[in-house]
Amino acid sequence: MKSIRQVLNEKKLLRVVLVFLTQMLFYTAVAQDEKNEYRNEKAYIDDFGKNELYIKESLAEYHKSIFSSLSEERKAITLTKIVNKLEKINSVLINHDEGLKGDVTLKNAFVNLNSKTVELLKNRILILEDYAEMSNKSLAELDFIFSEKEKAITEYYKIISDFEKTKRQFGLKYKVLIRAYMKKNIFEYFTIENYSYYKVGVIDQKFIKLINENKKEEAMVCFNYLNKMSDEILIKIEQNKADIVDLSLNEINKKYIECIRTSNTLMNAYFTQYIDSNKELQLAKKNENLSIEAYNSIVKNFNEKKNTFFKNFPTIQNKKQEMVYEYNSIKSKFLLNNIELENNYKTYATGFDQMK
Repeated sequence: MKSIRQVLNEKKLLRVVLVFLTQMLFYTAVAQDEKNEYRNEKAYIDDFGKNELYIKESLAEYHKSIFSSLSEERKAITLTKIVNKLEKINSVLINHDEGLKGDVTLKNAFVNLNSKTVELLKNRILILEDYAEMSNKSLAELDFIFSEKEKAITEYYKIISDFEKTKRQFGLKYKVLIRAYMKKNIFEYFTIENYSYYKVGVIDQKFIKLINENKKEEAMVCFNYLNKMSDEILIKIEQNKADIVDLSLNEINKKYIECIRTSNTLMNAYFTQYIDSNKELQLAKKNENLSIEAYNSIVKNFNEKKNTFFKNFPTIQNKKQEMVYEYNSIKSKFLLNNIELENNYKTYATGFDQMK
């Protein structure tokens, strides 16, 4: 059975991929299957915008499948279709788009971006849902994986930034204003926030897994790791909010991290007391010199600690799940309020003479 966190994130995070690709590809083009001779610069660039409808239609099936079914098989099928479409776009561009007057700068920038998107989708860097799988790894392994994922994400948004600059420079060169985003990419901001949430969620799940396995020492190490990582993340997301008007995602992320930290502090205390009292009881059972009164006192203490732990465990976990619900609700609203998709491809490019 999947946890509530996993089900929610499968739905929400895959939706992010959908929305991102829709916006990204709106500002690109599918080259036509046959070689084209363009009337002018704007006609060439307009082909990028005209293919918006094709891109949206190709992603519509993916969108529908995500919300109609959460099965792994269905997700795998739709993700494969998206990857195939993106690879097809690249193939057509590489083989049939000879650029504008031989200038392939814009095409090459997009092919590079599109290739990186395909790469990240294939190796699931952009899909942060593998909590159970990740929680089985050692902290050393997780450290390495987190670092590699973060490097890949940073590199990806650097490519996006470079593409936006290239697109703007290409338009200026041919006296065509192309819609480009030169400010902080909202998806980069979202990804950093969501990746921070993901990292905390993975370590939290590992911590609970170790508790369920009664591994006190390992759980303590994991607990300390989570606290240290949380401190670092709080600093990073504080820096990440620069130039962002809507801080709702940032604030709920801080609230989530503090909830996990507070909840696990209690959990760790109850768990440690329970394990220590059990150890004391096992030693008492082997001590033939222990009086009945002393033994009964140890048994009583063990029962109290055990009952306290098992009574509070579901309460603490339920509080975390409520926080997950709240986080995902805010995350959904943030995307809805901050991601604007342009429906009119004609606004994609405007000749300088039309700006007068």
